Amino acid sequence: MTDVEFIANLIESIGRDGIDLEQPHGLELGAIGFPDEVSARVFATDCEAQSLTALVRRGSLLSDAQWEELLEEVGICEEEAPSREELRGWTVDAAANLVLRPDTIGATWDCLAKRAKELGGHLCSISFPKNAKVRRGTAP
Repeated sequence: MTDVEFIANLIESIGRDGIDLEQPHGLELGAIGFPDEVSARVFATDCEAQSLTALVRRGSLLSDAQWEELLEEVGICEEEAPSREELRGWTVDAAANLVLRPDTIGATWDCLAKRAKELGGHLCSISFPKNAKVRRGTAP
């Protein structure tokens, strides 16, 4: 299971179950950190191909038991899921929100690239409103 497929499963579960992203299960809209420009472009392209409109990550306050319970709820076995360390490796700013929609992914990339250039080439997170809706797009 790829990162994008894993995220797609979480998003579908949220849409189906109507989970409130602000409440204590620990899920929230999140920013993704990339080690380099190539991996960021590949990931963005992969998200577009999956018609994802948002990225969901593990909240920092979610315990291991809660994380396992969530994986069980969305039908992902522990072996297929990224570990806590892997997830920590590609999350950046605990307060950031990043929404990828067909009409914003280009602008989002431009903003990330600009921030990266300003900081010497390392990509960093970008924030969007916390009340952004999590939903699937029809086409990228």
